[in-house]
Amino acid sequence: FTDAGLFDAGLIVAVASDNGGWPCGLNLRGSNAPLRGAKFSYHEGGVRVPGFVFASPSGSTAGLLPAASRGGSYAGLMHHVDWLATFVHLAGASTDDDLEIDSRPMWDALARADAAGSESPREEVVFALDAHYFALRVGRYKLTRETINATWWGDLELDDDSPVMCIDGQPVTQLFDVVADPNERVDLFGLKEYEGVTRNITRRAVNLLETQS
Repeated sequence: FTDAGLFDAGLIVAVASDNGGWPCGLNLRGSNAPLRGAKFSYHEGGVRVPGFVFASPSGSTAGLLPAASRGGSYAGLMHHVDWLATFVHLAGASTDDDLEIDSRPMWDALARADAAGSESPREEVVFALDAHYFALRVGRYKLTRETINATWWGDLELDDDSPVMCIDGQPVTQLFDVVADPNERVDLFGLKEYEGVTRNITRRAVNLLETQS
């Protein structure tokens, strides 16, 4: 970067994983502890991933990442598809003219990473959407309907001679408050006080599916 002059001209680099690690096999294991689940699941261990943004302090990026935000953390909702609108926004353009693009410009939210609350332009994330199953997060709640269950929280010993089987293969419907319970230990599905949450997210999933049809 330095030799090419990119650092001085103004550089932004975003690094993020595409999914959680896979602790279940014999090789290339990755733990998502204490999050539940792993790669191939819709639990937080499979979909909540780390990332960081680096911006050179000079050139055209000066002021885009305030000094107060450097070293801070962003806890707001963001989907990997949002990088498209974010980089287009930084280039001075917009994706708003294409309604089929589900992407939100996130740079202003990321640049306020030091602020309390980490408010996000995104209110929902669709992880899976099908006539027979879905995984959808709206606000603080995530509802998975008839998706494969994951029983791995990173609290089992890994034995090189006997790989841990952390997906039990049974489809389940579960509701979690992933803000208060990011490790997804308390299933809220079926509880009377959360019937409205379940009904609203289910209705949203049905509407999204009908829109795509």
